[in-house]
Amino acid sequence: MVTSSDYVWNSHWVWESDWKKKYYTTYHSPGCQDTDGDGANDYCPGHRKSKWVDYGEWTYTYETYFASMNVDLDIFPDEHNSTTKESFGEYTIGSGYGIDIEVTAGIATNAPSSHYEVAQNVITYFPEFNYRTYWRLLEKINSTRFEFKENRYSTFNSRTHFTPLAYPDGKYEVYVNIIDCYTPDGMYRQQGIKHNVTINICNITFEVLYLKYKTLY
Repeated sequence: MVTSSDYVWNSHWVWESDWKKKYYTTYHSPGCQDTDGDGANDYCPGHRKSKWVDYGEWTYTYETYFASMNVDLDIFPDEHNSTTKESFGEYTIGSGYGIDIEVTAGIATNAPSSHYEVAQNVITYFPEFNYRTYWRLLEKINSTRFEFKENRYSTFNSRTHFTPLAYPDGKYEVYVNIIDCYTPDGMYRQQGIKHNVTINICNITFEVLYLKYKTLY
């Protein structure tokens, strides 16, 4: 498992504001009259024109928000991989067999949840394609966890990636890019994250097939 939280952005993308009211009265000119003699001024055109006027202003508060992305990357042999051997935290598998991946990408921030969107996509790159030509988009399992999509070529429909049958002996390393985490300040991403669990390929598959063929015939 690898944990990455080395990227922190500080942004000043929002102003908090409140309206500060200031009321003034627009007074009429003198001239009210009692026209019916009851002691009350019943004719007062100036009063009819008087009103309250709000000459207030916006008051602003400057808020600073920060965020960091916490990434957990796990890679391990598929549970149906019959060639798996483990020694001191390192795995050895036969070429052509599957590996699984789990990526968790969470965000720690002091911003309101309405101000950002957690990571939406994770892309995986593989050594057999020189980390360029072809890639796989992981499936979002819940709000923060991603895995391979179910592989239609897997007998068990496992969420797995099959390594090349002719892959040379040695380490097999996968890289991931975590993208589409949006804030008002732009898109936040993590690129080139590598797992630190060692997966070794041992090209024994042809030998196993040969022995089975020899046993049958």
